Amino acid sequence: MFKEILRKYITLKGLTQNDIANIIGDSPQAVSDFLSKQGNPRSKTKEKYFKIEGFEEFFKKEESNLIYSQNNLQLDNDKLNALKKTLPLNVFTPEEILDHIISNNKDFKNESKIDAVIGLFGNFKVQQIIAEAYEEAKEVRQKIDELKRENGL
Repeated sequence: MFKEILRKYITLKGLTQNDIANIIGDSPQAVSDFLSKQGNPRSKTKEKYFKIEGFEEFFKKEESNLIYSQNNLQLDNDKLNALKKTLPLNVFTPEEILDHIISNNKDFKNESKIDAVIGLFGNFKVQQIIAEAYEEAKEVRQKIDELKRENGL
């Protein structure tokens, strides 16, 4: 998460790896290596990058927004699960589930559906939630179709 937010800040500010290297007192290659490697940086490394003017404040804001978004999506998933338990077998298509998640999440309300989908699938945890909801919707649809066939509908 730290590196993703750092990359976003660098892009927004139009900074280069040379600029960053000069600010933190490191080589451009070290900055490039840091940004391309997987894993979370140590506190000492974070402090070094917090020397970039405005980055620490930007990081804290972005981190809290991301945590809030993830919590919001989890709440939406919990609401959906509670709703499914209280209703009889209902027709929830994958599109309806996606529409519910998008329309009930403040981060995606004003975005086009395709932008919201891209935003949703940009996070692995969200991918898991959506995949589970999609699979559950498919199972419900199959059960409904099966009941219709059995009852001649």
